[in-house]
Amino acid sequence: MPGIEITPVISNDKNIVRSYGNGGFVIGTEHFYSGSQVILPTRVYEWSATSASQITIDSLSHILQQTESIDILVIGFGISYVIAPHDLITKFRKSGIVIEWMTTGAACRTFNLLLGEDRRVAAAIIAV
Repeated sequence: MPGIEITPVISNDKNIVRSYGNGGFVIGTEHFYSGSQVILPTRVYEWSATSASQITIDSLSHILQQTESIDILVIGFGISYVIAPHDLITKFRKSGIVIEWMTTGAACRTFNLLLGEDRRVAAAIIAV
């Protein structure tokens, strides 16, 4: 089980990140997901990115197809800060989706906060 607990005040029917670490995440109703993940309002699936350099427009192209249900994409790039790729930010902005670029821990907390506010948010988070 992941080691860093997050205590949200969000209903259990949402895909909240309950904890992260040890190579994965506990999302929703206490299910452990190993590896990096993309969290959408209605589903969670494995994401192939394992480092910030692998976060590309192509690796997130399926999210660009959901502009009618997502306004914000929170990206957790790991634990060491790197600058967000300009082309990624520009492409998503032109599609109407704002990118929030931060460490994985901050991304988990930010995603939960925005989800709790009923914002139209998704997350792409690299496992730590």
